[in-house]
Amino acid sequence: HVDFGDAGRADLPAKARELLARGMCFTMSRTGLWPAAEAKWGSAEYLREQLAAVEGGMHVLANTAREGGAKRRRLFTYFKDGEGGDFDKPEVAAVHMHIADYLDHRGERETRDVPLMQPAGVAARDVCLYLQQSLLELKESGGEMRLEPGVGAAMARDVAQLNMARLQQLQHAGGFGRWRVSQLFVGTEATSGARSFIHFDHNDNIFLQIAGSKR
Repeated sequence: HVDFGDAGRADLPAKARELLARGMCFTMSRTGLWPAAEAKWGSAEYLREQLAAVEGGMHVLANTAREGGAKRRRLFTYFKDGEGGDFDKPEVAAVHMHIADYLDHRGERETRDVPLMQPAGVAARDVCLYLQQSLLELKESGGEMRLEPGVGAAMARDVAQLNMARLQQLQHAGGFGRWRVSQLFVGTEATSGARSFIHFDHNDNIFLQIAGSKR
């Protein structure tokens, strides 16, 4: 763990530079990387307001297993279609929901038929859910990061306050490639008990924990 000590410091701590250069995973605190997001995005009501108009709704993973017990019904896979060979992958589908429907969903305890935006005409009742929504993506045509259409004005201002100088310091010290995507992960009551396989990401990433914990 590396504590920057002061979110306003101009340079990276020596320990952080060393670990980044070695390609090591580690945690950081008080980095000053994204104060606006840290101050606001942990509020479900803020997300409800600012993501209500996102085109197509929120990208959500839904575990659709009906056999294998509670553990299998809460297990999420990170395999893409066709990957994993003969591995016994859990039944996980990508769906789209309105942000309010996702935040209010009670997961395996849900007794209502909560409508999905995609696929249309389908409802989610007693299933474990996990939101993974892209907020920013690199557009090759313009060579710049573009915000997901429909994100609210206040959240757009938060995005503009990302500490790019700090991000570039981390990027340079770690020899990371170009920043290509920024995703929002949100767990709620609908995600209670969810687990994933031990895995590694294909791309280098910086994970900013705003609320709760990641184990």
